Amino acid sequence: MNEDQDEEVSQDDVIGQKLRDAETPGYEVAFDPDEAERIAFHEDALSDQDARDSVTDLERREKDAWIQVISRGD
Repeated sequence: MNEDQDEEVSQDDVIGQKLRDAETPGYEVAFDPDEAERIAFHEDALSDQDARDSVTDLERREKDAWIQVISRGD
């Protein structure tokens, strides 16, 4: 194992300990930018356009449902 691998393992150990510490109620853990990058969540949210499309689709479904209720006389 070379020095870079040793450093990587020790950085993983440090991050692991920080994550365990973060589970302690009231304990605040600071992560430096490199550590945060290594454990960062991957963004998988909808795009702006997908979110707009889903709202439009929902509005259309609600409108269709109301039309069905009105036409049935409920």
